[in-house]
Amino acid sequence: RLGSETARWSILLTALFPYALFFQLAYSESLFLLLAVATALALQRGRLVTAGWIAGLAFLARPLAFALVLAIAVAAAQRRAWRAGTAAVAIACASFLVFPLLLLQQGRSFLSFLHAETLWHRELSHLGPLGGVERGLRAAWAGVLQLTFGPHKPYWTPSQPDLVAVLNVTNLLALVLAVAALPLVRRALGWPWVAFCAAALLLPISEPSTVETPLLSMGRFVLVLFPLVVGVAAAPRLVRLRPVLLTMSGALCLAVIGWWTTGEFVS
Repeated sequence: RLGSETARWSILLTALFPYALFFQLAYSESLFLLLAVATALALQRGRLVTAGWIAGLAFLARPLAFALVLAIAVAAAQRRAWRAGTAAVAIACASFLVFPLLLLQQGRSFLSFLHAETLWHRELSHLGPLGGVERGLRAAWAGVLQLTFGPHKPYWTPSQPDLVAVLNVTNLLALVLAVAALPLVRRALGWPWVAFCAAALLLPISEPSTVETPLLSMGRFVLVLFPLVVGVAAAPRLVRLRPVLLTMSGALCLAVIGWWTTGEFVS
């Protein structure tokens, strides 16, 4: 759709994204990315109902599939394909019920998956996404102080203050860069995929962690938002910066792999 050059750089930037390590681990990122791209392909070909079925499968990989359903709804509204759009959204949402029904069949609570977030100390902020942003900013600033004026005292937490500082700074940076890339997504892929990325970002920051890392796993959440790298790869003003971005991203990717293999928590 956007040319072979943009496609090539999109793949390279995704493959060397700092948290690309998680594509090779027992996490759902690689499966969700596959299904998200397949949903985009179905929408591009005008197959809304097919996109709904694929988004339904994505629901069984990650709850972020809510954002995919929003992209389908926006695309259907743009095309005034109300009947096909309604069917696609209904199919995707009905597919989401498979997992709760499986839990019920196993003798568990139908909604027990909702309580799993408490293991990561996530709570819905009274201020919505603003609560996550505010706490993330304070944690990142404390991280900057820790890494510049520390480590003689903890500025945020006494437990592994340097590691937590790096996580908080990088998580906020991932959020800021993702938000900054949204206009590029609009130009490259249109409003449906702006809606997808925006919703996928709003969900985790509306439910920040109450412990050391408020924007917990933000880099990993951004990893699967393929429209962001497509927007960056397609931006004419960033053509000369592509090698620089790829080099910096690859270096950070190696650093994350290094932390992971030495037993550090990276996301």
